[in-house]
Amino acid sequence: LDRALMRAKGLYRDAMKDFNSDKTDKSVEEKFQRVYENYPKSKYAALAHFYLGLYPLRSYAILKKENQTPNLEEHVKKSNEVLQSFLEKAATVYPT
Repeated sequence: LDRALMRAKGLYRDAMKDFNSDKTDKSVEEKFQRVYENYPKSKYAALAHFYLGLYPLRSYAILKKENQTPNLEEHVKKSNEVLQSFLEKAATVYPT
């Protein structure tokens, strides 16, 4: 259990480091997703799921700052879908 918690913590921290950078590739989302899928009973699962829901909005802002033309509607839709699944899981699956 301690090793699993340490792996979850390390992966979560790595994902957060990427989240707080200007990275906009799929690896950021994949790290958060691996945390909540592979370590669902860890205290990092809910946090990772939540930040995965925020990431589409963060990546939209980064892309806009870089003078790209991301589709706001797509980013908001993806964010809403992930955050909705987070809320559904939070009530039943994630530890408090």
